[in-house]
Amino acid sequence: MDASELPGYLAEISGRVSSAAKPVVMAMAERYEREVKRNLSKTSHPRFTRTPSPPGGFPSLMTGRLRRSVLAAGPYGGGGIAMAEVAPHTIYAGVQEYGHTMHGRPLMHFYNMGRWWSLETVHVPSRPYMRPTTAELVASGSLTVEAEAAFEVYVWHH
Repeated sequence: MDASELPGYLAEISGRVSSAAKPVVMAMAERYEREVKRNLSKTSHPRFTRTPSPPGGFPSLMTGRLRRSVLAAGPYGGGGIAMAEVAPHTIYAGVQEYGHTMHGRPLMHFYNMGRWWSLETVHVPSRPYMRPTTAELVASGSLTVEAEAAFEVYVWHH
């Protein structure tokens, strides 16, 4: 390459870098989604049985609805700026993450000690799964590694 070709070459690299933003954020979002789902699969229990998950621990898998509801969306943006999001999409997702006490008609039915029980007040302790997963991935540097790998592939085709 001679000096006259350098501006074109640099412009081409600049364009690839700018357009890499969306694939990079999606790679990070997909990694985050996988890790949240992995954490939501650590323990399980059958319906109508007590959860083995301690307060403050990850929710225990029962039907898989919460795990399936965690989805990456995006990417959004342009011009070298991009954003993606990962979020759960069930009505009780926040109850699991932050805990909640509910009152009203019988809310919970379960079988224990040879009989069926119904409760009108149910306290669900906080069993966060999004926040701890975020902290794990940030502390481990996993999202940075994922972003760097996606950037390398997209910009340099390696």
